[in-house]
Amino acid sequence: MRKAPIRNIQLHDVFFRDLRYWGYAGSDTRNLPDAYVETYNVPCEYVAWHNHGRYRYVQVHCSLVDEILSDLWHHYFVYVYDSIRTLSDAHTLIYEQFCLVYPNILPPRNRERLFHEFVSRV
Repeated sequence: MRKAPIRNIQLHDVFFRDLRYWGYAGSDTRNLPDAYVETYNVPCEYVAWHNHGRYRYVQVHCSLVDEILSDLWHHYFVYVYDSIRTLSDAHTLIYEQFCLVYPNILPPRNRERLFHEFVSRV
């Protein structure tokens, strides 16, 4: 499945990545209400195609946390992680003001910078 061509996306398509993608271990330190029950989602976008040999991969950027995911996504990652294109009542969108209330959502390496950027926009 990893080697199958990626056909169902376009660059700049937005999808919503479950916050748990970055690990369950951080759920306790984020201090989110109902962290193990609620599904908190971060908007992400496909930003670039990469070719390696015969295979094509896509690069993913999550602007809210200012992170380009380190792994290029092959067909399997797109299939598994790109399941939420529109949010329902079962999902909670994480946005800038939400991060001001729960700053531990932001990655530690750039938390302070992002927090100050979000404060300046409010």
